[in-house]
Amino acid sequence: MEETLLAYFPAILAVVLAVALRLLRSRKEVSGQIAALQKKVAALEQRTLELERAQKRPPIPDTAIFPEDRELTLRLQVFAQGQRELDRAFDRLNALKAELPFDNTVAEKYIAELNSIVTSLERASGWDLSRWLGISSQEGQVGIQSRDRNMFRLRILSLLAFCTYQSYHPQLRAISPTRASWLIH
Repeated sequence: MEETLLAYFPAILAVVLAVALRLLRSRKEVSGQIAALQKKVAALEQRTLELERAQKRPPIPDTAIFPEDRELTLRLQVFAQGQRELDRAFDRLNALKAELPFDNTVAEKYIAELNSIVTSLERASGWDLSRWLGISSQEGQVGIQSRDRNMFRLRILSLLAFCTYQSYHPQLRAISPTRASWLIH
């Protein structure tokens, strides 16, 4: 039995040596991959820090960007403010639409919320929204009073369409002097 074992010893030793070398080579490859991934992670962390620092920088005054055209800077700022208001109103309208109960009459809190949204949209866009709501200008000054759920939902959908329209056609947004006056001072 020992003779047979001695005869196979070189083959067993060769197999053990091959397995050991393969494990060592695999370990080196994995170590190289780990090192490469660590370099990528470090680069991404560095980029993240740079972006965070850039966000914390004080805003550049508009006179440095457009010293000769204050009106263009003013229009850009009003546009950005109006777009933020439109986005907020769009989100509020979607939330209101989702919360609206299935009752035939609409509760006062939903009517008050829709009136608030209409006011902010009119301020942001410079438009009288009574036409979009299907009411006369005099009724628009009083606010939305309809408690019929279907009519109320239709007005929400109409205002959502208005927000979408204004987002895709910003050049049509009215910029009144009163809306822009907060930027001058």
